[in-house]
Amino acid sequence: TLVKRDFENTFKDYDIILSLTSPILPYGFNSLINSPVEMYKADLYTVPVNLAGLPALSMPIDEVDGLPVGMQIIGSRFSDERVLKTAMGFERAVK
Repeated sequence: TLVKRDFENTFKDYDIILSLTSPILPYGFNSLINSPVEMYKADLYTVPVNLAGLPALSMPIDEVDGLPVGMQIIGSRFSDERVLKTAMGFERAVK
């Protein structure tokens, strides 16, 4: 409930939130991750959005060392269309 309330307060002033999808680069295909903390970090920015039940999408925006870096677009409840239009607008602008 607290996470949901924080997002609701943010969306009083903003239509969309842009953030990174993950605070770390993705793991390589053949990498072996033995640390639960490292694996948790990969989902750090997506978990609150899911807990709040908000529409969001992640899209690749660049590469670092050959690995994709994603941007997360988050909208308020029931703003699925706005999230999709934002993603389309960003995609058109950077082509």
